Amino acid sequence: VDAMISAMVEAYGVDTDRVFVTGISNGGMMTFRVGCERSDKVRALADADADGDLDLLVPAPQTIYRNDGEGGYSAVQREEAGLPKARQAAAQWADHDLDGRLDVHLIPSGLFRQTEGGRFEPTGFLRFGEGDSGRNAIASWFDADGDGGLDVFAVVERPFRNASVAQTPWVAALFLDRGASGGALVLDLVGPMENPDAVGARVRLTVDGRTRLLSPLAQETSRRSSGNREIVAGLGDATRADRIEVIWPDGARSAAEGVAAGAYEWRQGDPAPTPRVGACRG
Repeated sequence: VDAMISAMVEAYGVDTDRVFVTGISNGGMMTFRVGCERSDKVRALADADADGDLDLLVPAPQTIYRNDGEGGYSAVQREEAGLPKARQAAAQWADHDLDGRLDVHLIPSGLFRQTEGGRFEPTGFLRFGEGDSGRNAIASWFDADGDGGLDVFAVVERPFRNASVAQTPWVAALFLDRGASGGALVLDLVGPMENPDAVGARVRLTVDGRTRLLSPLAQETSRRSSGNREIVAGLGDATRADRIEVIWPDGARSAAEGVAAGAYEWRQGDPAPTPRVGACRG
């Protein structure tokens, strides 16, 4: 990885302050390892503590690596974080109640809500049965029914108990939100033709004077899955964002102030986001 980054910098003049890593399946595990071992070389992963830099969640064993803002990470073990001991097949960040604090979704142990003190407490929601714990799992959080709340689609690979059967079934389920406590701001970033999903963009969102860092796909990575590419940010009791600043993958910047809760599309080059009409792009 070091050699590849050095070669890209030498050959293409890549900005070393804007190196991102992503992957699917085993590449997802590579992403986690690079985030831990090469934090001085990459910008990664999800701002769990809303302090303006990106943190990392690892599912086995459950550990949160908090970014110190200077290129390093400190480990928060599961006992300190309030996360369960059981082995997990998948782990994700998801602000399920849209209160502005990222929660933790684990398969099979379910949903853990982040409290004001930064610990996590079990909600009892989204637990899979013991027989459905599975070897692998995929989950994606998105607004499936267009009601402004986050829903989740989960798939678990469950091995047959009959050893003579070689195939392994996948159990799938869609869980619909039934009333989050806060409002949300949904942002669909559209880049140029060579990067229409604006992968590598960063968004600095300020709500009630507090700024957090967001990025497309950053919360959604799960083994064998890239997930929903939209940015969904809970606003808590606020009805609008004080300021949104987008740093596009090529380094260009856009900013808007006083953006009300709702769904928006923001194309690179436009001065401000526009309310979205119709379904999301995917």
